Amino acid sequence: MGVEVGYHKYLKNKYEIFCWVTAVDNDGCRISSQSHRFVLPEYHQKILSNGKYLGDHLDNYSKNVKNSVGIYLDKMIRSRKPFIISAIRDTLVKYLMKEDF
Repeated sequence: MGVEVGYHKYLKNKYEIFCWVTAVDNDGCRISSQSHRFVLPEYHQKILSNGKYLGDHLDNYSKNVKNSVGIYLDKMIRSRKPFIISAIRDTLVKYLMKEDF
């Protein structure tokens, strides 16, 4: 199983975060799924637009957020967990029910 989280520009030239997962078994069956996409906050947009590595600047974002939504966004973007879980879950469901897909 391979897991990749990334960012790309999408609508209105804004960066989105997402995850792709691919599972390949011994018989060569390959199944892939993409997580939901999420448009990143403006702070993250500026970093990526300047060609910088986002991971180097996450601490600055977390220092400046004080409300519960900002704290949630920080955790979501930092860990990427919701995106990874979504893509893995969908890939496993498709694999376990591959005769239906």
